[in-house]
Amino acid sequence: PPRRCGQAGLPMTWATARHLAKTAKPLPGSSGRPHGQRHTMADTGAWQSLLFVPANRPDLAEKAPCAGADAVILDLEDAVPAAERPAARAALPGLIRQLDAAGLAVCVRVNADLRSQVRDLEAIVDQALDSVMLPKAEGPAEMAATDSIITGLEQERGLAAGRIGVIALIETARGILAADRIADAIPRLRGLALGPEDLALDLGAEPAPALLAGPLQQLT
Repeated sequence: PPRRCGQAGLPMTWATARHLAKTAKPLPGSSGRPHGQRHTMADTGAWQSLLFVPANRPDLAEKAPCAGADAVILDLEDAVPAAERPAARAALPGLIRQLDAAGLAVCVRVNADLRSQVRDLEAIVDQALDSVMLPKAEGPAEMAATDSIITGLEQERGLAAGRIGVIALIETARGILAADRIADAIPRLRGLALGPEDLALDLGAEPAPALLAGPLQQLT
């Protein structure tokens, strides 16, 4: 039966993302999949609106198809208390497949620390997952580490090489300075996004438009 959407919606969070020219073509394994009007970043060129949903709130995630965003980002990082992350992580595979089947592109924001990130990626790498958002991206080395983990999991699980994309979330001054090197670090990079609140905190300033103008211009 068709999905019925109530009046109660979810808060929409907008992120600035740049699709990189070198990954403008569909990634291996991204074509011919039975997902209806699913909007992958490889297919559309760029996402304009991203709906962030805490990964420990499946009740909210189930409403995501009603929100009209280009993609849903299941947040396993800041939005989920540390004590609740193991349970949220365990529930993610089913939730990702459910949202994918509903026609949504699904991204998961993983944790930046490598020990937690390995657990996150082991739980979520699947044919139904479109991409991973890597927070606190500050240089090529950490991008390469994430790429290596995903590559190994793709091989183990019979997925096409490069099937899972990565979006680098720039949230510090160091990340801004390294943005060009981050953009060229790994072939599976789909785009760059700016985290204005954490960037402002790192700079010791308010996240006003004047502060963000320079970093946004550098990412675009």
